[in-house]
Amino acid sequence: MLSPEEFFVGRAADAKGLAYVIPRSRYEHELLISDLGYEHLGVVLGERSRFQAIQLKDATNWNGLLVPNVRVEVDETTVVDADGSFLPAGTLVREGETLSVVATSDERFSARRHIRVPIAMCLSACTDGFKAAFVRWRIVVGQERNARVLREIDPAASAA
Repeated sequence: MLSPEEFFVGRAADAKGLAYVIPRSRYEHELLISDLGYEHLGVVLGERSRFQAIQLKDATNWNGLLVPNVRVEVDETTVVDADGSFLPAGTLVREGETLSVVATSDERFSARRHIRVPIAMCLSACTDGFKAAFVRWRIVVGQERNARVLREIDPAASAA
């Protein structure tokens, strides 16, 4: 459950930092939103267009229940070496001072490619040339004893 002060209803483009969007109807999409990189992007988490990155600047058609100030936790038991491996969309990658989610680009007129959407920055720096990927992760709201898991993500499993 969410406390009333933990969410608002509106456009995904209105979210700041790292936020989670819960759809209100079957016409809206579940999203993880990040404005931490150069662009304001959303990553679709639901079954339709799963792990597709979408541009949110000036977007008016991505709406729902917005939960700002969420955190992401990785399942350390699913760590894999990110070097030389194909990383499926939905995987998290920790490299340098950044944690990113691998997503497919929204290229309407050309081949889709994988991009990395930053979801945490200014972390303790990894040793140069070292990185790790995490297959399972979750979206959490609240701190310490009040922390609640809003969504668990496993790219290999169905979105349901």
